[in-house]
Amino acid sequence: MIFNCLHFLGQSVPESAFLSHHFYKFSILASQSEDKRVKTAFNYQNLSDKEVVQHLLVATNANDKRKLQEELYDRYAHKIFKKCYGILHNQSQAEDLTHDILIKIFVNLHQYKGHSFNSWVMAIAQNHTIDYLKKENRLKFEPISRDYNTVPSEPELNNEALLETQLQEMENAFSLLSESHRLILMMRYKDRQSIKEISKALKVGESAIKMRLKRGRTHLANLINKKHET
Repeated sequence: MIFNCLHFLGQSVPESAFLSHHFYKFSILASQSEDKRVKTAFNYQNLSDKEVVQHLLVATNANDKRKLQEELYDRYAHKIFKKCYGILHNQSQAEDLTHDILIKIFVNLHQYKGHSFNSWVMAIAQNHTIDYLKKENRLKFEPISRDYNTVPSEPELNNEALLETQLQEMENAFSLLSESHRLILMMRYKDRQSIKEISKALKVGESAIKMRLKRGRTHLANLINKKHET
């Protein structure tokens, strides 16, 4: 069912993107030989994210710092890129944002408080992408009714029965949505964020978020239905 598949949104990225975004590694980290990169992964791959960060924050040797940074890069660069690409559906822009987000993460590592590092990184990636869309005046939603008595309730993810579809069909339809609707649907169904969390991140009221989620779902369903009719 369509809403049972929504958590897969943004998983599909161009094959070329998987390779090309690694170019940015060398504008963030000092270049190393291939042999050294393999050795770095061997030395640090058994450490948790938290342990890598702890080592990095106290490291005084420049080479050790570079190796630890590279380990975090290898773990998170593609995750961040996939998140950015899932919202923007533009490879070049997603690569640029990935580059900026990684720099922001390294600069602000001292602010990491020891909870889930993955959640901390993905929150930075999400907020940076939202800020980018706002700055570019691209985060837009249609005006909503002020009659909040008509705000729809959230659908049951396991009981939504609008239509059956293949994942690839939904990915194609998803790419045709506005960036605003892609963002809000990914936050809710892929990242499993609550209405309250989305409201806080976008600085929009919870009732408005529910209405916009409904519109995003409706637009997605209409695009898939339209494809089936052709």
